Amino acid sequence: MSAVTIEETGFTSSGVRCAATLYLPDDTAAAGPAVVLGYGFGAIRRMRAENFPERFAEAGIVAMAFDYRYWGDSAGQPRQLLNLRRQLQDWRNAIEFVRSHPRVDPARVAVWGSSLSGGHVQHLAARDHRLAAAIAQVPLADGAAATAAGGVRHALQVAAASTRDIANCLTGRSRHRMKIFGPQGDWAAMANAEVVDGYARLLPPQPEWDAFGWSNDVPAARLMLLPMYRPGRRAHRIRCPILYQIADRDTVTPPAQALRAARRAPRAEVHRYPVGHFDVYQNPAFEQLVNTQIDFLRRHLTSDAAHTAAEKG
Repeated sequence: MSAVTIEETGFTSSGVRCAATLYLPDDTAAAGPAVVLGYGFGAIRRMRAENFPERFAEAGIVAMAFDYRYWGDSAGQPRQLLNLRRQLQDWRNAIEFVRSHPRVDPARVAVWGSSLSGGHVQHLAARDHRLAAAIAQVPLADGAAATAAGGVRHALQVAAASTRDIANCLTGRSRHRMKIFGPQGDWAAMANAEVVDGYARLLPPQPEWDAFGWSNDVPAARLMLLPMYRPGRRAHRIRCPILYQIADRDTVTPPAQALRAARRAPRAEVHRYPVGHFDVYQNPAFEQLVNTQIDFLRRHLTSDAAHTAAEKG
């Protein structure tokens, strides 16, 4: 494995600075393959998912992980706002930033997303046919199905919180914020035991959250738009190879919809795992997933494969 140099960097997205971390293999100065990583709802690059980009760089692939505007070390107000349209814009700017890097061959750039960002990479790959490959890990494919999985009561709670936040915005009052996660029945955007346990494994102890740059809440207004986000429906337009890694015990992003999206994608590879949504970030599942991802990226980010794909695009 290559030694890795880690550099803090960033790029501008619609005038807002997005923080990013570059992981550069030390064994070559030539322009080579790269992968851009963005994280799911409520996640920032400081969470333990950061070992994915380090492993890619150790395998000789430049990797860049970034925080969306409003999140983590990135700028923007209000903090921790979920805005799908702007997140996708941040993705596009992150990809172009990586394509312009002197250590990167712009024809050999892939995208990696997990959970909500696993939906984003499907959306992006369906539109940006210059992408050489995509990885959708425990991906959101259908926001309506994910909302339905939480039950009617939970959907009504989210709608009520969103409506209150919209009313506050219209009347000049403070934003109404909703928890990102909580136990079953809680007023939270994600409310079940799997989510509580999963975030406990990704986050430091609660007294350290402020120093970590994270809090368990978001402005609620745009949460009501999540059911309308259905990126798996355009999977038939994805021309590049895409790896779907699906957790069969996932209660956050329903696996049935991810499998349906994978069947639509012409060049999909599907791997299934008998685990839950958050198990993929820790061993033993992590080793299985990341090794499959490295093999997938090596196969599809070779110069010949990438240039052939670029010519077809």
